[in-house]
Amino acid sequence: MAPGPLMVPILAVAAGPLVKRIGAGPVAALGNLLLGVGVLWWVYAVEARADYVGAFLPGLIIGGIGLGLALPTLIAAGTTALPPQRLATGSGVLNMARQIGAVLGVAMLVSVLGQPKTPAGAVDAFRRGWVAIVIVCGLATIAALTVRKQRPVPVPASVAGIAEAAPAPH
Repeated sequence: MAPGPLMVPILAVAAGPLVKRIGAGPVAALGNLLLGVGVLWWVYAVEARADYVGAFLPGLIIGGIGLGLALPTLIAAGTTALPPQRLATGSGVLNMARQIGAVLGVAMLVSVLGQPKTPAGAVDAFRRGWVAIVIVCGLATIAALTVRKQRPVPVPASVAGIAEAAPAPH
């Protein structure tokens, strides 16, 4: 499983210049699309026989690239839209919503998988689950396209004065 998640920090850093050039929405949409393509790979490539390199690994890498583009970009877009005095609370709410979404997503996936009795039944169950994930990725791609470039949030004079008056760290 490691190759997919290892793509996230690499792409999170690499996505920054792309976000500055074309905006968070298109980058997040591309990420969601690639995540869906990675999962769609499994729908067609995974069989009951083991084939990690040919069937599973390509989906992990493509999906990891997509997740690395989408997740950090959307989190950054959500937090940069907040005024400085609401950053802590807003980022907490954003992460709480992300975690609730993950829990609900896993619960729905488990209900789609059911309790298959054979290896072939397990592959069919996972295909149904992967198709559901691909559909959600398609919806997330469309939703990400609605994210607009953020204009800098003006810092209120009261907050700016506090920052200027604070002593410099040693």
